Amino acid sequence: MASARKILVLFFAFLLLFSSASAQSYFSALRVKSGHSISPANAFPGDVITLNATIEGKSESKIAENISAELFLNESYFEAVNVVDELGSIGNNEAKTASFLFKAKDGAPAGSYRVPLKLSYEVAGAKVNESYDLNFSLARCYGLDLSNVSYSTQFPYGGEEVLLTATIENICNGAARNATAELIPITNSTFDPFILLSSSVAQAGSIQPGETKKVTFSLKPSADAEPKIYVFEVDLNCFDCSATKKEKVSFEVLAKPVLIFSGVNYAIEGRDDKQLFPGDAFSLSVQVDNIGKSEAKAVKVVLETDDAVNGSKENFVGNVDEDDTGAAIFDLSIAPSAQRGGHTATINVFYLDELGGEQVISDTYVIFVNDRPPESPVFLLFLIIIILVVLYFILKMVFRQLALRKAKLR
Repeated sequence: MASARKILVLFFAFLLLFSSASAQSYFSALRVKSGHSISPANAFPGDVITLNATIEGKSESKIAENISAELFLNESYFEAVNVVDELGSIGNNEAKTASFLFKAKDGAPAGSYRVPLKLSYEVAGAKVNESYDLNFSLARCYGLDLSNVSYSTQFPYGGEEVLLTATIENICNGAARNATAELIPITNSTFDPFILLSSSVAQAGSIQPGETKKVTFSLKPSADAEPKIYVFEVDLNCFDCSATKKEKVSFEVLAKPVLIFSGVNYAIEGRDDKQLFPGDAFSLSVQVDNIGKSEAKAVKVVLETDDAVNGSKENFVGNVDEDDTGAAIFDLSIAPSAQRGGHTATINVFYLDELGGEQVISDTYVIFVNDRPPESPVFLLFLIIIILVVLYFILKMVFRQLALRKAKLR
């Protein structure tokens, strides 16, 4: 009796399951057409991807209404942007395209992915839920990037070593095999006037996705390198890389101006001798030479003297090019009360160097003042004689005129 009851229960359960499956099959009105597409067709990690799937009505079915298509993504590798598309209704032999937008995360591994597509709709008042699998692939990419470029100095002088250090990073999902960084001159066709102290090609080996490695180049400008900006290029490549990453770097070679005193001289106004006396006016000339490798800017010469020397004591020379000369001329005078002896003048030359910093060179020059010699008595006697002779002839002419006038009166 119990066995017959058990058989009867199993029969009704089987009948119910069969009826439900038949109803689902009866109400199924849609299918996903094969040949869905993605854009870009060759998608890489980091790309924003559009997936399009065509939903069509079956020829023998009724109209499907309130259609909702939803894509289910693996959130470990993909980030949803818009994964639900409301399609409205689709009749038999009609079709609509469901579009979905999502991003492949940067760390998503290359390979094939299967994502479920769920269709929810109504047919003749009955709710239907169906699921389909859509497949697409992420391609393997190979790419390098250069960052954290640093210099031991970006403004070297001739003969000073420069270390250029940079970081190579694998920014793709494929291992970069035999990664290299090559330093290439751009300003000149060769490295001249730089001397390479290391190889121009730095070997980084294999770099895994997300991994970084440092490379270093060593070089120095020659002692006579022309001061200017020199541009180089760092080219990154690897065995599988389809393109070379290029990054420009530059150094500005500096050179110092070097001023020296090349001459100090003076000339007395109205005389050719070199003996200065109180009250004399004279001009003082200060000459400087630039024996450095760059221009000395805003050159100014300033005199420091005691009260024995009067006049303007500051003179602006301007810029003095390398291997050129500049001169400052001062119009001065010896004070009438100046004491006999040497009066020390300090000559200061101020100028701006290659970095705009003020530099100064100094020297001293002795201006010797002599006592003015006394007037010579011989000269005074000679002057008196001349005056007396002139007076004699004048008086003689006067008396002669008086005598002639008396003779006429008689």
